[in-house]
Amino acid sequence: AIKDPPPDLRFVSLSLDETGLQSASPLAVIGSAVALSKFAAQLSYFPPVNGNIRNLQSPVSINLTATEYDVVSDSALGDAAHATLTVFLNPVNDAPIISLPSTFDVDEDLPFSFENFVHNGSFTLSDVDCFKGKKITEQCYYEVTLRVHFGKLELTSSIPFKDTSIVSTSTVIKGSLYEVQKRLAHLHYQSAKDRNGVDYLNVTVKDGEHLIFAQAVITVHPVNDPPEILLRKSFFLATNRSIPLDGAFSVFDVDFVTNPSYSALWRLSLAAQAGLIRLASSSLLWEVGSDNEWSQTLMVRGGVNAINNALLSFEYQYPEGLFGYDFIQISVSDGGHYGKNLDAPFQIIPRVDMLADASITIYVSPPINEYGVKLFTTGEQDEVTL
Repeated sequence: AIKDPPPDLRFVSLSLDETGLQSASPLAVIGSAVALSKFAAQLSYFPPVNGNIRNLQSPVSINLTATEYDVVSDSALGDAAHATLTVFLNPVNDAPIISLPSTFDVDEDLPFSFENFVHNGSFTLSDVDCFKGKKITEQCYYEVTLRVHFGKLELTSSIPFKDTSIVSTSTVIKGSLYEVQKRLAHLHYQSAKDRNGVDYLNVTVKDGEHLIFAQAVITVHPVNDPPEILLRKSFFLATNRSIPLDGAFSVFDVDFVTNPSYSALWRLSLAAQAGLIRLASSSLLWEVGSDNEWSQTLMVRGGVNAINNALLSFEYQYPEGLFGYDFIQISVSDGGHYGKNLDAPFQIIPRVDMLADASITIYVSPPINEYGVKLFTTGEQDEVTL
């Protein structure tokens, strides 16, 4: 290549490359001996880019030919003179390249493997200096650090995250190009418990001289976690006809905690085996029973806060003549919602209606007469000492 060629030269083969230099291979010019000498003083050689020709060997030979030329008849005169110019190329350490997709889609709380991305070539480490990558040299030994913000990473060829006590947001791989690629196929990710949204995979690569960085977004899609019934008291002694059960239980759903603005509706079912129950709430949808009315069975729909507020008015009433045990069955359903992003396009887990069940036991104490004797209607009596 030559920049600013002398004006008294006629170029037979010439082009303009991306560097702005007048270049050609082969390069042929016609001119006087003086002009050619000036031309030779400005001539530059550029080795091929490693990305196009791999493992370029040194030295490189440049063949020179000089021929006396008749510019009038445009033909060569006499014999040509030949010479060879040898160029020795000193190797340099090219930076490695880390390639990875811009986004990974994973599901909340479920292990995710990067193996398929490594095998299909979308998650790779490459280096033009180490085409095969199996030989460990100064330019072919790497330290790869992988880090996430909120989830956890593990390198394993067996069941990932089996030991739940180990939580690591980063891991390091050291070795040749071949060894790094092999271990990347064993990389697994899992989101933080019950957390969905956006996480990031940061990859840093060192080869002893260069330091490169790449990042990918991990989109954690929510899954439907089951609701819970939090029993604070499961046994009650009824000595009065009507007893409050406001401290008995409440409902809970981690999806609502992580996404409190989500407007999912829960269904609460309450059924007494013998007695009557009631709730007071005007903000719930009544499917069975009515607001603040006694019934043996109640079924309401509403948000978790509305249900818990209504449970503050929960009451039980046993019928006349009932003595002994009664039971209240509790069931709550979340309707199969996900939590956040209900209509997001990448929902993988199907909508499953999650349920929770529990029961409350009530013992109705028999009445006592003026002598302190419990009255039974079943024919059984305690021994009484008068």
